[in-house]
Amino acid sequence: MSKREKIILAFVFIAVIYGGYQFLFPPPSKTTSVKAENEIKMAKKLVKDITEHLNKANLSETERYTISRAEAQWLTDPFYNKKRPTKKEASKDTSSARQKISFTYSGYIEIGEKRLAIINGMEYQTGEELEIGEWIVRGIYPTRVVIGIKGNKVKRTIPLEEVIQ
Repeated sequence: MSKREKIILAFVFIAVIYGGYQFLFPPPSKTTSVKAENEIKMAKKLVKDITEHLNKANLSETERYTISRAEAQWLTDPFYNKKRPTKKEASKDTSSARQKISFTYSGYIEIGEKRLAIINGMEYQTGEELEIGEWIVRGIYPTRVVIGIKGNKVKRTIPLEEVIQ
């Protein structure tokens, strides 16, 4: 082997050893955690700046009223336009009506500790009365919802129906 070949083989050997060492023992990555911390600090500063700016802004009486109404809890959905049955219609033969009522559990939403179920197109929390009347939500789970009749031990479990569009 010539001197030139020996030098080339030595460099290849050193490169292989160095590559194997880097592959088996990678250096700790400090830059990604520093970048993430900087991004979090920048986001917090942005939120703080926006909050301060909004607090300093001079709002008109109309804007304040609009914001207060938007923040207030709504008793009914303003976009839901279903005619409710009158008391006379609701009281007619409720036992046979209970058998005919069908429920569709089509969605589950969990935000923190708050769980919502979408039943017949409306959102409900545990303990809320359904639009149909006398039925209340007893339990909300990702795969099913349990409803029951007020003041009665009658319970009904409705499985989640996934709608594919």
